[in-house]
Amino acid sequence: RPKPEPSAAAPLVVKTTGPEQRVVGEIARFIIEVTNAGTTPLKNVKVVDRYDPAFLMPKLATDDYYLEGRNLAWTIQTLSAGQSIPLEVQCLCQAAAAKTCNRVTVTTPDGARAESEACLEIRAPGATPPSTTPPAPASEGLAMEVVGLRNPVAAGKDLFYEIRVTNN
Repeated sequence: RPKPEPSAAAPLVVKTTGPEQRVVGEIARFIIEVTNAGTTPLKNVKVVDRYDPAFLMPKLATDDYYLEGRNLAWTIQTLSAGQSIPLEVQCLCQAAAAKTCNRVTVTTPDGARAESEACLEIRAPGATPPSTTPPAPASEGLAMEVVGLRNPVAAGKDLFYEIRVTNN
């Protein structure tokens, strides 16, 4: 994956992360992190998230998104100097693909631009993935992980959590 770099016009950085592989019918979780690496605030920062709807269908996204054609978009009113804002999109993997990508473009009204992408392979159900690491030793019982989906959260706003339980 290419390393995100600040635009020449402004210190705008975007980094997109997601899974490397999923199976048809599973959810792929993408995190988009928009950062102002400069020393002055950026206003009206627009984030557009693009994907191929034949393979990825958004099912859940960070609040305050709007549709721009088939794409999801957000407008960040003010991005303070040094501030990073995470956005999340969870997509249903709809069909097998050797490679499909979630591509993000971030722009400001003064012309600053940054881009990032996270690509993955979507396997057909029942396909066995190539082994890249040895299996982890099994432990008994249940494992639980709790992740806040929007952090920080403004006073008076709802905070959503994702709770993952694994039967070891």
